Amino acid sequence: MSTVYRADIDVSAVGTGHVKVGDMDLSTLARGFALQAGVGEVTRLSLDLNLFHGAVIAAGAVVEVGAETAALLVELGWTPPVLAAPG
Repeated sequence: MSTVYRADIDVSAVGTGHVKVGDMDLSTLARGFALQAGVGEVTRLSLDLNLFHGAVIAAGAVVEVGAETAALLVELGWTPPVLAAPG
C-alpha cells in the first residue's frame, strides 16, 4: 500500500520555483516533474530528483548521500545501510 503525501509545487515560466513534499523542501534536488491524473484514479506526481553524486575510486563505487537526501529517503521508507567501522 502506498503512503500519500501532500505535494506543493510552484513554478515560473522560466523554470524556477519550489517543490515541497510533506514537510521536506526538495527545491534544491528537483530537476523536473510530471503529473498524471485520470478519472477514478489517484493523481500521481513523478519527481526527477538529483539524489546521488558518485565517483569511481580504485575498483569500487563511492556514493555520497547528502543529509537532505538521506532524510527524504528515510521519510519515504529507506533504511540506510550500517557502515563498517574503518580499519
